[in-house]
Formats: sequence, C-alpha cells, structure tokens
Amino acid sequence: MTKYSFKVEAADIGIRLDLFIAIKSQEISRSKVREILNSGKVRVDGEIEYRPQLKMQLGSLVEVVYEQQKKVNNKIIPQNIPLDIVYEDSDLLIINKPEGMVTQPATGNWQGTLVNALLYHYNEIRGLGAKERAGLINRIDKDTSGLVLVGKTSKALWYYTRLFAQREIQKTYLAVIVGNIEKLMKEKELIITNYLGRNPKIRTKFSKVNNENGRFSETRIKLIKTMDFEGKQFALLQVEPKTGRTHQIRVHLSGLGCPILGDRIYGKNNKFERMMLHAWKIKMRFLDGQEREVTAPIPKIFNNFKV
Repeated sequence: MTKYSFKVEAADIGIRLDLFIAIKSQEISRSKVREILNSGKVRVDGEIEYRPQLKMQLGSLVEVVYEQQKKVNNKIIPQNIPLDIVYEDSDLLIINKPEGMVTQPATGNWQGTLVNALLYHYNEIRGLGAKERAGLINRIDKDTSGLVLVGKTSKALWYYTRLFAQREIQKTYLAVIVGNIEKLMKEKELIITNYLGRNPKIRTKFSKVNNENGRFSETRIKLIKTMDFEGKQFALLQVEPKTGRTHQIRVHLSGLGCPILGDRIYGKNNKFERMMLHAWKIKMRFLDGQEREVTAPIPKIFNNFKV
C-alpha cells in the first residue's frame, strides 16, 4: 500500500482531481484514479472526496491511498525498432506510429510496442510516468496509424497531458467509411454527441450508454468525398474528436451505420487489409508559447481513395 500527499500549486489551479492525481503520481492511470475515488480512498483537505471532476484550488492538500497491483514479472526491454519522427524539440517528440503497432506494453504485448522502441532510442524517458508509458502523452489504437506525442521531460509530460485533458489540442483524423453517410449530413458536416462506456455484454467493446454509466463524448465529421465501388458506397471523412474516449471515433461512426473500412470489431463482414483510420494532424500551443500544426504523412493506401 502506498500513500501520496500532493499540495496544489499555482500551475495546478483548475485541473480536475483525477488528472491532478494521475500526473502527480506518475504511475496511476486516470481510470485507476476513478476506482480509487469510488472506494473512498482520496481526501481533499481532510475530507473524503468522490468527484473526479472536482477542480483544484490553490493550497489544497490531496491525499491518496493506493494499493498497488501485484507486479508482473515482465521487464520492458528496449528494442531497436525504427521511429518515424515528424517533430522533435528539447521537450517533445511527435511520432508517426504505423498501423499494427501497439502503443504501450501490456499483457500479451510486452515487446514490439512503441514504448519498446522509445526506450531504445531515448533512454532518458525511462521513468517518466508509469513504467509502461515511458513519457507517452496520448495513445492511439493498434490498428490506427498516426500521431503520438511523447514527453522528454517531466515539465513537457505535465504541460501536454494537461492540454489534452482540457481539450486544448485540435486533433484531426482521416477515415474511410462504408455506407451512405451523406444522407445523414447537412452541408457535409455532422456533430455526434452521446455518452460512451463499456459494452455490458462484450467488455472489450464500447458503446452508447446513459449518462450515469458513461462519459460524455463529441465528434465532428466533415465529408470530403463519396465513392462507389462494386455496388458499395464509401466516403472519405475528416474527423475531429473533441473528447478522447476509448474507440470514440469507431463507435460513433459505427453507430451511424457507417463503420470504418477494415474495422473488424465495430463493422460486420468488414474485411480489408487495415483499418482506414489515421491520426493526421494536431494543432496546439507548444511550451515555447507558439501555436503550431504538425501533420503525419498520409499512408499510401489512402491514395486508393484519392485523398
């Protein structure tokens, strides 16, 4: 059992409690923080606190009791796997992750991940955040390609994680979907809002749930072009997730009856050589105060749809 005590400083004012604990501890995920909150093992200024959304106030004392899981005897080894670096400065790396690569090690995937590659090329990030994350600021699914941010310093990890949590990073994806989405869109744009949570029957999937059991999600979709091929309709979309829930884009598009091409979890009989989802662009204010946009090269397979 580990006990933490954190004092809220000026830079922490206004941050949600769950994010504050996750960043300060550098080992407890936000989902685990919410479990700890629900069990009554977090105190703010001496009082038990259950609300993950509580905003931090200057000078408050946050105390956490964390029962660590039994350590799995799996050493995360550095591996000489090439990295496609699209941006780098003294504090931040932005990687173009290939489709098919797991972002971080976990049961069944202790090698060949992006973190294994990062530890080989940037050993200084070992110890930044939880062991399995090694500086990771965001994650994308194994079958999604595109931009992943990595903090090279504690300051960067804190700063950019906070930007993501406070929705101050504009994220743009490209997706190819199966179905007639045009009939659902007004002026070629659509905004989807609902609450997402784990599917009660299939726990590896996520689905629309009521607001008591889920987390608010919002996705904005712009139609780029439509295509017909062998009697099927397809569309190329520009997708902007305003929140960052697990499988959010995939669930939202599948819920419209227009799953992502190649998504074998949320699309029926949807076989293709890869899932056609690519984390294409990010726009944000960097640590130096300058706003920049960083773009990942579009995979060649998207050229089949004349991107």
